[in-house]
Amino acid sequence: MNAANSMIRLISQKVGRRNPLTYTITMDEAIGLDSEGPFEARRLHPSEEILGHFKKGESVKVIVPAFRAYAMIVSSKPSRELGVAGCSYEVLRDVPGKPAILKLLGMPGTGAKISLPAQPRKFTKATLGKTPAAGLLAGESQEITLPGHPGEPRDR
Repeated sequence: MNAANSMIRLISQKVGRRNPLTYTITMDEAIGLDSEGPFEARRLHPSEEILGHFKKGESVKVIVPAFRAYAMIVSSKPSRELGVAGCSYEVLRDVPGKPAILKLLGMPGTGAKISLPAQPRKFTKATLGKTPAAGLLAGESQEITLPGHPGEPRDR
């Protein structure tokens, strides 16, 4: 891919009211994209999440929480950041030569189907908690249940 065909856009929004707002972001010239894609969209704040891969003209709905800021990046280049598809996450450690640590986020007791997209570096082992999860490195999806009971407050 040559530089003329690669596109990166950072989009931010802030909600200063009591209710969350939903926005529809369309992958087109309205957000400054002039290549044909495909595009990867990732939420960067308030937590990280891979929102998906989109063709030019496709849209993604994003919810900006009440009294919060929201930032996302849309790119036609493959991401150079660690990530998990299927749920929100926080990168706790990403230091070459040491195990990467990601914290999976969500409401207590809820489930998600996660997978690992192509990563910027090679991994030889994956675990969920202390349980081996080699299938994730092989491109398989895995069902998870987040710790806690539904209705409990989150730790964040």
